[in-house]
Amino acid sequence: MWKLYNVCYEKKDVCEECLEKGHVPSLRRCDHCFDNGLICRRIVVLVPTTDCESGNKTAFEIIKSKIENGEIDIPTYRYFRFCLTVPMSDNQPLFEAMVCVGNKLLYATNNSVSDQRQVVQLILQSDGVRLECNEEHAIVSCDEDWGKVHSMCINENCLFLSNQRGISTIDLTTRQHSLILDASNDPCKLAKSGPDLLFINQKSCSIWKLRSAREVDVFAGKEEGSLDGPVTTCCFKQPVGIATEFDSAVYVCDAQTNSIKLLSKMNHCAEFLGAIGAMYKAFSVHNKGAYYEKKTSEEAIGLIRHCKTVLEKHAYQISAESNITCPLNGTGLEKQ
Repeated sequence: MWKLYNVCYEKKDVCEECLEKGHVPSLRRCDHCFDNGLICRRIVVLVPTTDCESGNKTAFEIIKSKIENGEIDIPTYRYFRFCLTVPMSDNQPLFEAMVCVGNKLLYATNNSVSDQRQVVQLILQSDGVRLECNEEHAIVSCDEDWGKVHSMCINENCLFLSNQRGISTIDLTTRQHSLILDASNDPCKLAKSGPDLLFINQKSCSIWKLRSAREVDVFAGKEEGSLDGPVTTCCFKQPVGIATEFDSAVYVCDAQTNSIKLLSKMNHCAEFLGAIGAMYKAFSVHNKGAYYEKKTSEEAIGLIRHCKTVLEKHAYQISAESNITCPLNGTGLEKQ
């Protein structure tokens, strides 16, 4: 809500002094009020939206300084904390981590009324748009030394949790819990992979596998970097998220490279894509502005031969398995 100065009112426009402060007619009064000698007030809601605490602090400091130097002239300025944060009821539970089983069951960690952190089971109901909780059952109370729960995962009848101590497991039948991997202050994300468990080791920029026999070894990622290829030689910059699909495909979110990596058992597909990549390298195909390396004639011919060999091998395998003797293109396709 802005003041109306006499100079502006008589001039029927914004004076130079107000103009320097960023005032414009459309934010001061409408033609209807001016023609009828009325002063209308328009409300502007300023909502700083940032993704970090330092950004929030800077946003509010900017608003405060603009009010003090007159760029924002709001005599009835109010700061509503509730409106500038995520609106939620005081009775609404806060969940640190959660994992969904189908669309009717959810396991999560929350804070109870007594501030005792618990692992709870939620029975859900869907109305086609959102999920609503019908029942809530406490499973176990979180140990004090767990700290924050970073990730949860269900595998068979066990619930796995990544916390400040490492990776803990809860038997959902007996409700007994124990620490199965000691990794203090090394938060990680979990994902199910068959009978085993995959987790991210951010310190070594790699993906590790925790087997059902409690054995741990590297699953993918050799060192920090960005390199595609076999899981034994590939590299990640900053893996922060992991998910699996049908226990055959693993997706890894790499924050530094702004990409999602796919780890798959489909060797033929990987070989085919690798052969296409070799052809791209042979002709120095690259994104605009990206670094690329020029190949000599001998190097380019070698890459094309490698691509040709791989494609011919796959074509032979497809022909032997499907009894297709001619390619489905051109006139051959018309005859089929």
